Amino acid sequence: MPTLNEMFPSQYLCGDDLGDKSYALRISRVVTEQIFDKREKKKARKWVVYFNGAKKGCLIGKEQAKVIMLVTNSKTSEEWIGKVVGVHAEWTKAYGEDHFVPRFGPVTKQSSGAAPEAMNQDSIDDGDEQDIDQGENVVETTPAEGPVLDFIEEMKKEEGAKKNNPSTSRAVE
Repeated sequence: MPTLNEMFPSQYLCGDDLGDKSYALRISRVVTEQIFDKREKKKARKWVVYFNGAKKGCLIGKEQAKVIMLVTNSKTSEEWIGKVVGVHAEWTKAYGEDHFVPRFGPVTKQSSGAAPEAMNQDSIDDGDEQDIDQGENVVETTPAEGPVLDFIEEMKKEEGAKKNNPSTSRAVE
């Protein structure tokens, strides 16, 4: 029996595509794409990160971009190309609901080097296929350490504090 995500695959990477595994993926390109923002009820330009060996890209906001910049030790998104990042899914509360969403971080020893199969599914409403670089994903993995891990831990603490104090919570980008 197919899962909901298998029946109706999303256009962009979602938490269900990743499941409970962590992946080490090489960034192939970073672009802005026009999408329909359901909350704003209008079209908006959003940043999308694509990976080698995967059709689906991942929508990112400011906080995710900060994590990628720290993990890749880069000042600009152009410098992300060719760099390897850890990608996993976690539960978060946004807009009054729980969501299972992709998150970035350092590559760990538990990270798999191959993109999950679900990242290569075409979305239900996506008629045009995109050409994605099918090069090598990962050559090595290293344990998370240093300022990147400190930053991620600090973000998790802030998120926990916001969950405990709903009046200070804000929407996830």
